[in-house]
Amino acid sequence: MARQINIIDPVHFTDNHSCEFRLNHSNVAYLTNGAYLCLGAHGTNAVVNEVHYNRRAGIAGMIQSLRLLNGGDVLAQLDNAGVWMAWKGLNQDNANARSRKQMSFDSAGILRNAIDTRNGTELQQTITDSQIDVELGSLAETEAAASVGSMELKSFLKELEVLTVLPTAVFTNLRLEIRWNTNILSVCKEFENGSSAAVSAIKAVRPLLVIESISDPTIISQMMAGMGQMNFTCIESDRFVLPVATDGVRTTNSFVVRGFNDKIVNRVLICNNPTGGATGFQGIKARKMDADGTFIEQALDSGALNSLAQNRYTLQCRVNGQSLFTGRGLGYDDTFGAASQTGAGYNHRLAITTDTWGDVAICQAGNTVGLCIGLGGDDKATNEANYVTAAVFEPQRLFFGSDYTGFRVMNRVSHLEFDVSRTGLTDTNLPIANTEDFNQVINEIVFAEIPKVLQVSGMNYRVSYL
Repeated sequence: MARQINIIDPVHFTDNHSCEFRLNHSNVAYLTNGAYLCLGAHGTNAVVNEVHYNRRAGIAGMIQSLRLLNGGDVLAQLDNAGVWMAWKGLNQDNANARSRKQMSFDSAGILRNAIDTRNGTELQQTITDSQIDVELGSLAETEAAASVGSMELKSFLKELEVLTVLPTAVFTNLRLEIRWNTNILSVCKEFENGSSAAVSAIKAVRPLLVIESISDPTIISQMMAGMGQMNFTCIESDRFVLPVATDGVRTTNSFVVRGFNDKIVNRVLICNNPTGGATGFQGIKARKMDADGTFIEQALDSGALNSLAQNRYTLQCRVNGQSLFTGRGLGYDDTFGAASQTGAGYNHRLAITTDTWGDVAICQAGNTVGLCIGLGGDDKATNEANYVTAAVFEPQRLFFGSDYTGFRVMNRVSHLEFDVSRTGLTDTNLPIANTEDFNQVINEIVFAEIPKVLQVSGMNYRVSYL
């Protein structure tokens, strides 16, 4: 079988907007199991200010959306890609030693100095084990010195778990479109070293697509013969906006989501995506404690891609007029017998989320706001003694401050409605996250698993929802 590895440059590329690849070789079949995206970024003064890729999404955090198209037909897609990939970085066994340190997608940034020329020979420099704590996933100031990594295309596009072969006899105008996050810096992790020259922008490095193909017509014909009908699922998303919460006041808001109407919805995942609020705060991060700019070591977080924990958060979902959950919904717990405890059932929602989507690598109580707030206010010595040592040992190795809600619908949707409640926190300046930061406007991103079908007949095809 004649197999070939194709390294494809984008035909269109702008470092702050988008790029497009074209898979236009004639009489071949592309193999999506062997498809990788090579991505990276660089920024002004990024070395001095020590900028790293997002701690959960890694290089994937640069991407806002992807689409694999044949002409104008969408074969596979993922919107809100950075938020989804941050979830996938967390969606694994908490007992895994690596999950307590650094998520798998962050390790994608492995090259520090890109291609270096010595004695007329091109070398690909990589970091060493001794450098891993400071170099892994870090950005540089120029494209030539950017930290670059690769990721499987099917990590983004769930459809490719089934659509493993793309013959160009059927798909005659294959294109992969990628739209970058409009402000990549907002999803990166920045540790300011006190430089007077701040990082003003992060830009994408010109990417590459690496994909295998075969050209043997007999084998391609055999593959096409087995493509008659292929059922697969895709990840689609919609959103609604939670208004700012008032200090000490519990509010309930109802929202109708129409993006999944007339579609079968299997599993659902809801992310509480922060908007930045009045202070620009995006997620769980360390606050400056002293005039010298020193920090308490921060927990691993996903910043602007996070699903930010909420105070006494409850959710009810109605599908076609029928409530999915009994009583007042997920997260409501009336066993405390006091109105002040309403919405304290965090483990209720977490249990259903893990039953639906699998393991989540968050430490105990890490889906609450209490562990984020800390114990000692703005006093550095008190926080180091009480918070860092007593509350959790070495918090920089743990994930907390994230709260996802997942459940199954398993029905065709004609009307989808959510009731969401939360209680505002009284303003207090605290180390890991000031309490008012949890009261900010939240983009509730609703991801849904949607079944589709691809039917191939001769050289014709049809993609449709079930």
